[in-house]
Amino acid sequence: MRVEIIPAVLESNVSGVEKKLKRVVGKVERVGVDIVDGVFADNLTVAVDELKGVGVLTGFKVEIQLMVEYPEEWLGDCGELGVERVFGHVERMEGQEKFVEECVALGMKSGLALDLYTPVEVIEKPVWEKLDGVLLMSVQAGKSGQEFNERVVEKIKQVRKLGFGGDVQVDGGMNPTTVTMCKQAGANQFGVTSWLWEKEDIGKALEELLDG
Repeated sequence: MRVEIIPAVLESNVSGVEKKLKRVVGKVERVGVDIVDGVFADNLTVAVDELKGVGVLTGFKVEIQLMVEYPEEWLGDCGELGVERVFGHVERMEGQEKFVEECVALGMKSGLALDLYTPVEVIEKPVWEKLDGVLLMSVQAGKSGQEFNERVVEKIKQVRKLGFGGDVQVDGGMNPTTVTMCKQAGANQFGVTSWLWEKEDIGKALEELLDG
């Protein structure tokens, strides 16, 4: 399974999103944008509909992580934006199957996201075979710059032991050391925020993460 480093953006305004994405044009195929509504977590980012004027997004495969209450209600805007895949957090979701089916109906791939202390068992058995990916937080969702929590490593192993063959993405506290740790446990995608954006040479930093 292909290993991917996914630059992730968590910003309160559109200009911040644009500034970061411009730094990775031509360097990666896929980017992630984290959306927080101020209810799910004590933070407020840009909304999905605000991203519609961000032209640089058209150069990437875009995925959205919805750290929001009732993520189903945000899917229409994601579809209009041309998002390839949406990860909805199960903690504030009305129905997992409903979320997955609506993603597909809107032409998007579906994923479920679990916060750091949410057990893998909350994903309903009938839903597993319909998912494109599972996103596991290695910090508590909502803010970047937090320290990696190793409890996620066992959750990665658990997902793979269940026979899930889709993407397993880890988000939070990613650096060359933690990417290696999660890769060995069975993850294949890594959402990177603070560590990457703090580097002056983004291309070199991406290589370092892949080689880690």
